[in-house]
Amino acid sequence: MTNLVGIIFPPEKGNPFSVVIGVILLLSAVATFALGLNMFRLPTEVNVTIIAVLLGFAVFFSVLGISRNEKGVRHEMVHL
Repeated sequence: MTNLVGIIFPPEKGNPFSVVIGVILLLSAVATFALGLNMFRLPTEVNVTIIAVLLGFAVFFSVLGISRNEKGVRHEMVHL
């Protein structure tokens, strides 16, 4: 999951700490969901389904981040 942070929240040229902020956001989201799943004492199958859906969202946003980065690189190459 932390590898996906660099894609979802890519480092900005003027702010190298943007990846650290992304990791903090990721950890807080994971901790919140883990606490919520533990509080509700849902069956294991439901927990696995919820975690799979959350992982699907992470992969989806990673793909969007990759496409955004690729568009930016292609756009910069055209203007050189």
